[in-house]
Amino acid sequence: MQCAGDVTPVTAAPAVGVGYRREIAAQLDEYAGSIDCLEIIAESYLQPTPARLHELDRLRAGFPLITHGLRLSIGSVDRPPASYLRDVARLLDYIDAPYHSDHFAVTSAAGLEFGHLSPLWYTADGLATVIANVSQVQDQLGRQLVLETITETFAIPGATMEMPDFVTEVCATTGCGVLLDVTNVYINAHRAGVDPKTIVDRLPLHAVRQLHLVGYGVDGSGRLVDSHADPVQPELWQLYDYVRSVCNPQVVILERDDDIPALGDLVAELDRARLTPVSVPR
Repeated sequence: MQCAGDVTPVTAAPAVGVGYRREIAAQLDEYAGSIDCLEIIAESYLQPTPARLHELDRLRAGFPLITHGLRLSIGSVDRPPASYLRDVARLLDYIDAPYHSDHFAVTSAAGLEFGHLSPLWYTADGLATVIANVSQVQDQLGRQLVLETITETFAIPGATMEMPDFVTEVCATTGCGVLLDVTNVYINAHRAGVDPKTIVDRLPLHAVRQLHLVGYGVDGSGRLVDSHADPVQPELWQLYDYVRSVCNPQVVILERDDDIPALGDLVAELDRARLTPVSVPR
């Protein structure tokens, strides 16, 4: 595990891409040379219509694709549905994805879909559940599972562990990877009143395979929110540079879901993301 204060030089430039949304589809050919890869939402293509299959074929002909899921609910006591995992495995095989990503979160229980990402219960029982689920998923997918650190708007009472220690134990036991969302770390740190680098330093940085990055929003009460609708702010670029200096992700994905600008504006942010920090002190 990376020790606090250590700095690991970046040894290889990651692939830098964007989350695919239909709003940018018509501009992809124009900027193909500036985008290393696309991240697709897995659930959009698990049982594709002919139109969706055509879209998928067009995307994979032009770009390496990686998948990001929303419905795995890795913290649920109920095991992930076998039919869902079969569909995901078929998609991964079809596009030759190197791994599959989802979230350190609960999104459903007892057949009820929450419609949002709920934090995990950081206890021994919660840890055992996540480890069992991750092991099953990786066995059925035949690939590494990479899980994203989420924005936590509340904490479940009774926790006996903290998030970084929980994530470290899951990775150590199962061999899964981490999708470190730079914006989520920043928001969580801001709400807790701590330096976001202290959260980064406690994560299993050797297991980080991918980064997410997007600007944050501010709600009516002045709280930072993971809006997925804003350009990346300077303070997030500073944290991103620090993260890049202490771990070696293979992929960096810029996310935008709302207020999506012209693709040229996103490509300008991709160019900034490609800059390799030599070292960033704490």
